[in-house]
Amino acid sequence: MPLGSEGVEAAVAEYYRMKGSRPDFFSFDESELNTLGIELMFRFKLLDEALRIFEINRIEFPKSYNACDSYAYALKEKKDYLNSIRYYKKGLEISKNS
Repeated sequence: MPLGSEGVEAAVAEYYRMKGSRPDFFSFDESELNTLGIELMFRFKLLDEALRIFEINRIEFPKSYNACDSYAYALKEKKDYLNSIRYYKKGLEISKNS
C-alpha cells in the first residue's frame, strides 16, 4: 500500500515514526516537506493535505522563513486571511532576525 493512501494523518504519523527510527537513512530537511506540500497543493489540488504538511514543516522548522511563507500562502488559498497575515508577518520577523 503506497504511503499516504490512508490519508494525511497516517502519512504524518509515518513521517514521525521514520524520523524517530531511521533519521540517518531518510532526508528530513525543511525543503523536503515544503516540496511535498507544494506538490499536494498545485499538482494534486489537495489544499487541506498541503496545509497540514506545511503546518508540520512550520512546527519542525520554527525559524524557517520559507516554512512560514508556504503555510501562510496555503492559509490564504483556504481563505483564512487573518491567520495567513499572521504567518506572513511571522515569516517576515524570522527573515528580519536572520
